[in-house]
Amino acid sequence: YQRRVRGVRRTAMLSSALRSSARGLCTAQKAPSVGFQYAEINRIVNRRTTPGISRLNRLLKQVETQEQVDKFALPSMEIYRRRLKTEFSQETSALYIKACARAGDTEKLRTSLANGKQGLNLQPGLNSLKWAMVALKRAGDVQGVLQLVKNAARLDATSYHIAIRSCIDGGLHDEVKALEKQALDAGLTLAKSTVTMIQEMPEQGASSQEGEQVEEGEEQQVI
Repeated sequence: YQRRVRGVRRTAMLSSALRSSARGLCTAQKAPSVGFQYAEINRIVNRRTTPGISRLNRLLKQVETQEQVDKFALPSMEIYRRRLKTEFSQETSALYIKACARAGDTEKLRTSLANGKQGLNLQPGLNSLKWAMVALKRAGDVQGVLQLVKNAARLDATSYHIAIRSCIDGGLHDEVKALEKQALDAGLTLAKSTVTMIQEMPEQGASSQEGEQVEEGEEQQVI
């Protein structure tokens, strides 16, 4: 009888241990929320220690809404930039740009890329720049796209395609010709679809269905 009791107790203890282990595994697999990660960054900074950049990168990867950009992404970036004097890498710059693009926060895309050292001093690579251009183009922010073109250190043929498509949609025909000349002067060969789009440029206020389909393909290449 005593052996049976001890056996039952051992079985119960083993089952309890397994349940605890399973709960711990589920907790470990569930990624912390954006708000929790922001709180952790602040906690570490307030202890006068420096949080690793990986914490910021993980937070940025989880941002999906404009509210999360306002409450967590931008404040976190400012903590690293202003309080910790961090120089952002292309990776972190790209993650912030993509977070803003996912959230549809085109205003922060414009300001963060335009302000240079007076702002977050992002270091976007070419693909990150195209992410931002596509987001602004989809929002109908032609001037925002043109501002990115103006400030860019380097552009490729796809960048010009996005900018030209945006200007055509906005009826800015003079800017289309100026962008075409700028690309050719830079030694770039525009894609056949871009050249066709320019040649078939609709009248101001009209829309080109074929051009829109081409643009969707170009955006897929970028993203």
